[in-house]
Amino acid sequence: FQHPLPRDFDLVVVADGDGAGRFGRELPRALDRADRVVALGEGSDLRRRPGAARALDSGAVVPSGGPVHVLCGVADPASVAAVAEQAGFVVQSVTALGDHRAPPARRRRRWTDRLDVPWLITEKDAVGWAAGHPPPGRTLVLGLELEGADAVAAEVLRRLGGPRA
Repeated sequence: FQHPLPRDFDLVVVADGDGAGRFGRELPRALDRADRVVALGEGSDLRRRPGAARALDSGAVVPSGGPVHVLCGVADPASVAAVAEQAGFVVQSVTALGDHRAPPARRRRRWTDRLDVPWLITEKDAVGWAAGHPPPGRTLVLGLELEGADAVAAEVLRRLGGPRA
């Protein structure tokens, strides 16, 4: 709701635990302006499921499983760890990073003591900060599937009057 652009439909995705406080810059009452609020979490409209794991350097699919160190620049790092565990990885540590920016070089240098275990990052981080500043050592990118997204998309299209050219 932060931009003045006209729009036909406001869809808000609310993640686990968001109901008690602010939604980014918005107060909970702002959700009254939404055309549809979609919950994200177990037992909700959308559920996180692991996608394929790929090597950051080659894009090759790698088997899931084994220990990893999670690095992520998302609001809820625990959700990334939970999806990694669903995929069969054993999470050794979780390091939260600032969103939309590469970690400073001094911080990346401290990671060299953990090169015995691969890093696991999100697809968002793979095309964001890690594209220009990859972690040292082997890095895996874990895909994310949103179970229930097709039903939500179909509902939005139906409420908008069908697909547009």
